[in-house]
Amino acid sequence: MTTTQTKIYPGMLDDQVEFFKCSTGVKIISSGTITAFSEIATHTYQLLKEKLAIDTPALEILKQWYPNSELQRIEKFTECRFGGLDFTPDISKNNLQDGEYWDCKFRGECKGEGVVCRALKFKGRQLDSREIKLMKWLSGNATNDVIAEALDMSLGLFHKIKQRLYLKLGVQTKQEVALIAASLNLVPSVSATA
Repeated sequence: MTTTQTKIYPGMLDDQVEFFKCSTGVKIISSGTITAFSEIATHTYQLLKEKLAIDTPALEILKQWYPNSELQRIEKFTECRFGGLDFTPDISKNNLQDGEYWDCKFRGECKGEGVVCRALKFKGRQLDSREIKLMKWLSGNATNDVIAEALDMSLGLFHKIKQRLYLKLGVQTKQEVALIAASLNLVPSVSATA
């Protein structure tokens, strides 16, 4: 018998909030309702404001981007820090999480990268953009030859980088990399079956 576990986005239940970026801006899922960021609850806005106030490097960048609007700074901070739609609540029981990695289209070009947004870490170790790309590729069905060609590197260099990644992650197989990539929201997770 096969069963699938239904996943419910945070914010569909009480005491949780999920922020996500979509084509029309930052949205909020709270109490089972999706609203625009402009309709943010006062206590949620205050949590974000307090978080930004203690993150001086992020605040300085956001002040340069939006010198005249606290609301725009808070919204951009929320987009960059929490913009991915995932199954981990951004706010749970009035506690704001530290942030999450998501695939922003400006990665690699943004002055605020790793400061306003969150750098991707696994077990406290930061993953660079090449390692992230490799994890995504290793999570699929492509062969090592295909991956090396797609990443524009020799097969020998590919194997060296792959070995370093495996060591950093503490894994030995592509399947283990795929599970970690799913847990970090780099690739879609597979439904649990029993």
